[in-house]
Amino acid sequence: ATANVVIRAISTPVLVDVREDTFAIRPSETAKALGKKTSAIMPVHPFGHPFETDELYELASRKGIEVIEDAATAIGTKYKGKLVGASRRAVCFSFHPRKLLTTAEGGCLVTDDKAVYERAVALRNHGQVADKRGRIKFRYNGLNHRMSDVHAAIGIAQLKKTDSIISSRRRQAELYNEILGSSKLDIQLPLEEEWAYHTYQSYVIVLGKSLPTNDRIIRVLKERFRIETQVGTYSLSLQPSFRGTLSVGTLRTSRLLYRRSLTLPLFESLSEEDQVYIVESLASASRL
Repeated sequence: ATANVVIRAISTPVLVDVREDTFAIRPSETAKALGKKTSAIMPVHPFGHPFETDELYELASRKGIEVIEDAATAIGTKYKGKLVGASRRAVCFSFHPRKLLTTAEGGCLVTDDKAVYERAVALRNHGQVADKRGRIKFRYNGLNHRMSDVHAAIGIAQLKKTDSIISSRRRQAELYNEILGSSKLDIQLPLEEEWAYHTYQSYVIVLGKSLPTNDRIIRVLKERFRIETQVGTYSLSLQPSFRGTLSVGTLRTSRLLYRRSLTLPLFESLSEEDQVYIVESLASASRL
């Protein structure tokens, strides 16, 4: 979705590689990607864990360019004790059904810049603005992206539950860490940096080289154990719509994670017994 926005803006995305432990883009690789025509860095907060915010903002400041944060999975996420989205010029959240806070569909832009806010308000409603007399004029070529009152009401109700939802997911993630850690499976557990507050929008592990790739594990878990899992992340450079896209380096890590990352079930009613069964089934699937 992040790269699609760039293309829709008739601009050219440049892909950079990510960290294997947090899935976030590497500041060092990002620096190599910046050229004379670069106008913005668009980093993603992956799965509820923040990216290295200070480093990327400092890099953008030195280059005189913008940072537009994709915080689709980062509702409630914190960086150095501060909520993602606080006091920033452009941060985008998603309210998709699979997100921690949902309105059935939709999202929002968070900004501390009045000019950005006023333009976004106009763009979401066909580009119309009202003059001092209240007369409507269409200042921009806008969009029909207004949120309905019904969807907003759902979101307000969900917002009141967000803290408890996050606490529940963190407990479930800790239990997964405990069970998987004692399983001796060749996997990498999700990392939570000391400066981060992970909300676990998704619980994503990385399968070690001694295990089958994720496509086989996903198929076996579904067919033999009736457990739905998903690819943890996608490498844009390997997707048909992004072939030929500019990139820095070989993108080795992102391509590796595409084959070896795995999202395990994580939802409100998931019980401890369910989690034990999932890990036991994963161990069995890894041996088949």
